[in-house]
Amino acid sequence: MDTDALRWLQQVADGTTVTEVSELESVTQSGVSRALARLEEQIGTPLLRRSGRTLRMTHAGAVFKPHLDAVLHHLDDGIAAVSQLIDPETGSVALAFQQSLGTWLVPDLARSFRATRPGVRFQLTQVRDELRSAPLDGGRADLELGTRRPGSEQPDATFRSRLIAIEPLRLALPREHRLAAQPRVRLADVATDPFIGLRPVSALRKRTDDLCEQAGFRPTVIFEGDDLSNVRGFVAAGLGVAVVPAPRAGSPESAAGPVVYAEIVDPGAVREIFLIWSAERRLLPAADLFRRHVLHRAAAGRLPAVSPLFSERIRGYPVSAPVRVDLGGKYAKNVSMPSHASSGSPATRGSKPSSRRPAPRRRAAEIDIDEARKAFFLMVGFIALIWVLQVVNWADQYRLDVSYGILPRDVARLPEIFIAPFLHFSWDHIEGNSGPLFVFGLLAAYRGVVRFLGVTALVALTSGLGVWLFQGNRELTVGASGLIFGYFGYVLARGVIDRNLIDALAAVVMGLSYAYILTVAIPGTPGVSWIGHLGGLVGGLAAGWIFRTRRGAPRRAGPDGPGGPGTKAGGSGRGPASGTVAVPVSPGHPRADLYKELGDLGL
Repeated sequence: MDTDALRWLQQVADGTTVTEVSELESVTQSGVSRALARLEEQIGTPLLRRSGRTLRMTHAGAVFKPHLDAVLHHLDDGIAAVSQLIDPETGSVALAFQQSLGTWLVPDLARSFRATRPGVRFQLTQVRDELRSAPLDGGRADLELGTRRPGSEQPDATFRSRLIAIEPLRLALPREHRLAAQPRVRLADVATDPFIGLRPVSALRKRTDDLCEQAGFRPTVIFEGDDLSNVRGFVAAGLGVAVVPAPRAGSPESAAGPVVYAEIVDPGAVREIFLIWSAERRLLPAADLFRRHVLHRAAAGRLPAVSPLFSERIRGYPVSAPVRVDLGGKYAKNVSMPSHASSGSPATRGSKPSSRRPAPRRRAAEIDIDEARKAFFLMVGFIALIWVLQVVNWADQYRLDVSYGILPRDVARLPEIFIAPFLHFSWDHIEGNSGPLFVFGLLAAYRGVVRFLGVTALVALTSGLGVWLFQGNRELTVGASGLIFGYFGYVLARGVIDRNLIDALAAVVMGLSYAYILTVAIPGTPGVSWIGHLGGLVGGLAAGWIFRTRRGAPRRAGPDGPGGPGTKAGGSGRGPASGTVAVPVSPGHPRADLYKELGDLGL
């Protein structure tokens, strides 16, 4: 049934003429009349009768009219509801979550999301962590936060999931328990204690059973329940012990009470938390925005931290540290769990706790790749900027060159030394500079964008000052050639000074590839400012020294003080300057990568 015809019938019944309807709806009168006639045929009786030049309702039409009004009213409400639903600012998010996450994770995510989109509503549903239950509350939810990962037992392409957090597990003990005063325990120490747990179909229960089996025993579970609050209640009553998630800062469980939580030193005493959504249906805008919000917040390490009373370290990082989350594409999970030895075990007495940390070289490679990615996009933006300026300059008859080029020894034009590298005299000029500028700029920037900006400022200064001081009178100079020579000198000097063979070889190879550019540095080339090229090269070589990687050597303690023989503590001598201490950093140090990055920045 044509909804337009229904609306036109409603308007005519309310006193609007066919002519007025056609004008309002931008339809011909004959089109309105034919639509009304088809509607009467579908209903099976005339709904309108002509009285003079006016159409009036028949008896059947009068009976039909209240139902017509109700149908159109509900239709308009439905359209408005759908419009509101698909509006990312006023839509709705159907979120399913496990009950244990409802006291810390879900409230935090909802609060932070609604801080920027207060019009979005949430439909919350609690689900159990049963291994074989259907994800997304049987399809009724848009997203799910939980510890079950679809497809972990058998492939399931109908759902997608991302790991957003690693949650440590704790041993919940009654306050009067014999181990309550110990901050760390082994599960083997409670092998003879009764256990309180969830039902066997629970993922947490299965994790508990696996940990106990790994410790060499099968737990005696005397009470089984459906939610963790009941489990904690039975522990508080002194009826047994339980493996539960670590309390989060600010949650009700983190407050002092009849239950104490001890760190489990057994390897693998953690559980993973996933965000799940359907791979077969498209999320509505509000739900998709919330999904992205969760992933970004997890990647930035902004999820609620474990209560300070119950902190531990995994792979050398705090539990509250960010988990690497791939916002698109395949997520490669690689998590090493802590392995501790307890002094209470005869077999391990005297051994030190140990934990596997990420390989420093692999982490450094990740940092280099990230910096290279930043450098690539930076240079793409740089090249795009000078081309946009070239279009504007060309359209303005190259007046930008006249206004912002470097004029030797003109004090008023001295600031232009930082603007002139972005301008060019012709299309041939910018085409010749774009290739080598991108290549040498990328080589200069991939080891650190922050340092690259400092190098660029220094090279622009030395190249521009060289032209301003020594170029011939009234010779206007623009172009990025000085930067090209500066980047070339910087990469070459950096490779030599930092003893980085790859950088030095890259500079030489690319220099040979662009030999036609380097030859114009020879004095006497007509129309070319060799002084600007030479000034840029000098600035690049200087930048290689100024922004070199500083390596601190440890100060050895001698009989007369930490400075070595004959050196008083805090005095001068060989090694670091007075008042400074070079801190030795081993590759396995948890902050080795941070110290390396600070060293790269010259800090």
